[in-house]
Amino acid sequence: MYKSFLLLSSLLLISFISNAQYEDYQVDSIVIHKQYKQKTVVGLSNEIAKDFEDRRCLIRAFYMYITYNMQYDVQAGNENKKRKYTVKTMEDVRKVEEQEMLKLLRTKKGVCWHFGNLFAKLCAVQGIDVEIISGTRRAKVLPDTLALNHLWNAVEIDGEMKMIDCTISYKLPYKKEYFDHLFLVDPEVFIYSSIPLDPAKQYLEKPIGYESFKRLVWPQPMFNLLQVKELTPRFKQIKPQRDGIARFNFKISNQQQIDFLEIYLNNKYIKSIPANKAAISIALPVTSLSWISIQAVKMKDGFKHSWYLLDYDVL
Repeated sequence: MYKSFLLLSSLLLISFISNAQYEDYQVDSIVIHKQYKQKTVVGLSNEIAKDFEDRRCLIRAFYMYITYNMQYDVQAGNENKKRKYTVKTMEDVRKVEEQEMLKLLRTKKGVCWHFGNLFAKLCAVQGIDVEIISGTRRAKVLPDTLALNHLWNAVEIDGEMKMIDCTISYKLPYKKEYFDHLFLVDPEVFIYSSIPLDPAKQYLEKPIGYESFKRLVWPQPMFNLLQVKELTPRFKQIKPQRDGIARFNFKISNQQQIDFLEIYLNNKYIKSIPANKAAISIALPVTSLSWISIQAVKMKDGFKHSWYLLDYDVL
C-alpha cells in the first residue's frame, strides 16, 4: 500500500513538472544549451516542442532558437530576391520558400523575411496561428513614403495581440533583457519601432499615419522592456508651453523592472522619480534648443545600472 502511494506520488510529481510553465529565462537556457539535430522545419518544430507543453513557453522557445542561432546576412537577402524574380506560379513560390527555409536551417544566415517566416512555420506545425506582418522599421533615415523594408510577427496571447520581431543583432554574452525587448510587445508600444503597410495590422484603436510615425520618439530597448504606454507627448521634437514648462506623462506596465527614473536637462541631472507606480508625470522648465533625457535606473549588488528610456528635443 505504501509503495503504491509512493509510486502514485512520483507519477503525479513527474506529471506536474512536465506540464509546468517555465519562466522565460528557463526556456532560454534550455534552448541555448541544447543541440538540435533536425534539419527540416517540421522536424525542428517537433524536436523543440518535446521540451515545452505550455503554449507561451513554446512560442518563447521558437523565438529564442531563431534570435540566438541566426545571423543577419544581407547577401542571403539579395539571393532570396533573385530567386523570387524567377517564380511564375504559386507552386514555384512554395518551392522557393521551402528551399529558403532549408538553406536557413543549414547556414543559419538570413534576413527578416527568413526569420519571420521560419517563426511562423515553426509555430504552425504545433497548431499556433501566427501572422506575418510587412512594413517599415524605424531607422535614422526613413524613406519618404511607407515602404516594405522589414517583416515581423503577431500572435494572440490571452486574447490580446502581441508583436514579436525575430530580427535582432545578437552579441555575446547572453542577456535576457536583450531578447525581451522584441518579444510579446504590446501594439501601443511596438508602433514606435515599426509600422505595417496595412493600418489594420497596427492593432490600435486609432492607427497612426506614416508622417506621424516618422516623428515619434526613438524606441530605446528599455522603452519596450518597460512597456511604456499612454505617452504624451509622443513626438521627439516638442515646443515649450506658454509657461515655459514641458510636461510628460506616461504609464509603465513593467515598473518592477527598475527602481527609479532620472531626469536630465542638457546633460545636467535634475531629479529622480520613484518607479513604484504605473502613472508617471514630469514637469520641467525648458527653453528652446534644450534637450531632455529620461533614464531608467536599477540598483543591483550595490551598483547603479542606467538605460536611456526617452529623449526629446525642444524647438
